[in-house]
Amino acid sequence: MQVPFGPVGIIDIGSNSVRLVVYGGTERVPSILYNEKVMAGLGRTIGADGNMSDEAMEMALGALARFRKVTRRIGMRRLRTVATAAVRDARNGPDFLAACSKIGIRPALISGEEEAVGAAYGV
Repeated sequence: MQVPFGPVGIIDIGSNSVRLVVYGGTERVPSILYNEKVMAGLGRTIGADGNMSDEAMEMALGALARFRKVTRRIGMRRLRTVATAAVRDARNGPDFLAACSKIGIRPALISGEEEAVGAAYGV
């Protein structure tokens, strides 16, 4: 007998988008309960100075604040948040992570290898 495991979710702070996916159901056959993506473009806006643009960071932080409210309303059992290449490579990446912490989101800054493995699994 399969035991329900949800809701659990992941927030992916990527180079192009910021996405929240919430899963429910069973571990063997999870179902998507919620899926929202905001095209913040953190990686596309990295300028010659190596920084993400203020506009892109504000859009991403606005999405993250909304996602935080959604996950609280849903009553998440587990939530994992990861930040990838744009945040990892940008000079102002640490400033962005600090701003995330202020809204209650603490992303794990994953390596390029971890990012590639996640992509291979379709995460």
